Amino acid sequence: MARWVGLIVHRAEAVERVRAQAVAEGRRAAAEEMVTVVGHDLRNYLSPVHGRVQLLKRRAELEGRTPDLRDAEAAERAVAGLTRLVSDLLDLSRIDRGLFELQRARLDVVALAREVSAALESADHGIRVEAPGEAVVEGDAVKLRQVLENLVSNALRHSPPGAPVSLRVARGAGPPPQVRIEVCDRGPGIDPAVADRLFSRFARGAGSGGLGLGMYLAREIAVAHGGALHFAAAPGGGTVFTLTLPEAR
Repeated sequence: MARWVGLIVHRAEAVERVRAQAVAEGRRAAAEEMVTVVGHDLRNYLSPVHGRVQLLKRRAELEGRTPDLRDAEAAERAVAGLTRLVSDLLDLSRIDRGLFELQRARLDVVALAREVSAALESADHGIRVEAPGEAVVEGDAVKLRQVLENLVSNALRHSPPGAPVSLRVARGAGPPPQVRIEVCDRGPGIDPAVADRLFSRFARGAGSGGLGLGMYLAREIAVAHGGALHFAAAPGGGTVFTLTLPEAR
């Protein structure tokens, strides 16, 4: 009788586990579907908003309305941030569904690094670029720009005012030949509470904004290119993130 009762209890527990798992999977599928639909809708709404903000910015610049120009630039940055968030959500959905694809082409990452640094540096934070003449990879320009913007924005956010961020590009001998991109800040370093799961989904340190998807997606994009992304303490303080990619032959 005791064995029979134990068997019934065990089966009931197994059934409850299966039911709970099914409910969790259903919720996750519904959430993924919602993220995809909302992401697409938001992107459709953001495109005309971005166009209008750019128009207002050009008008303010031509007419010499400095306060309006500053407001338009702030609005443009806000729209760009929201656009990146939507892109991250859609990429997350594509990864979950196995639909994440790269549009590969020959790409000079030195030119890309200089473009990203020129777009993100400010009066408070300069970006020092050290690079060879060129370093060519077979990659997706949009996705690799997303990785670099994420790494540089993160470095700028954690660096004290006036402290420059270093962006170094180097070509390695291999084998196989690789391109190494290092982004170094002079901040307080990685929060120990989040260091072990920095590249996990929704990993956020104390006082961090956003959803905690940037580093997860950055590493997924690096791996999809046949490369890697890791971090370490920088000499003299701060953190250095290293992105490695196979060099194009």
